[in-house]
Amino acid sequence: MAVVPGSAFYAPGYVRLSYATSQANIEKGLSRIGEALAALK
Repeated sequence: MAVVPGSAFYAPGYVRLSYATSQANIEKGLSRIGEALAALK
């Protein structure tokens, strides 16, 4: 998975997720993103 700033797609303040991979890798990537966001609290 990749996270790209939304400003690159004329959507400042947002992010774009690219997930051209298997369902298992998508789930793993989303889990990691969730963990990283939880650590920011």
